[in-house]
Amino acid sequence: MPKKIVKYTLDLDGKKPSFILDGGHFPQKNSSPPPQDFDLVGVCFVGEGDHLVEIETKQELEDYVGLSTLDTHNYSSASEYSDALDSVWMLKLS
Repeated sequence: MPKKIVKYTLDLDGKKPSFILDGGHFPQKNSSPPPQDFDLVGVCFVGEGDHLVEIETKQELEDYVGLSTLDTHNYSSASEYSDALDSVWMLKLS
């Protein structure tokens, strides 16, 4: 079954939505109150989470995450950061 990468937030109980297969990647602070105060990147099946913003290309993922993630997520090098991006992108293809 085809998968897609989406941006999402936790539900009101602080849990990931049930349709997210693998998530919690690249948290980015937003203006919502806790527990929905971070946007997260995750993977779900096509046809689920249709209300969410889909990240359709690897370039979109790189643009969304941005190089600032290198510092805020304690990646020790650009290579480690690149590996993390590749790992999330591969979840869509697996």
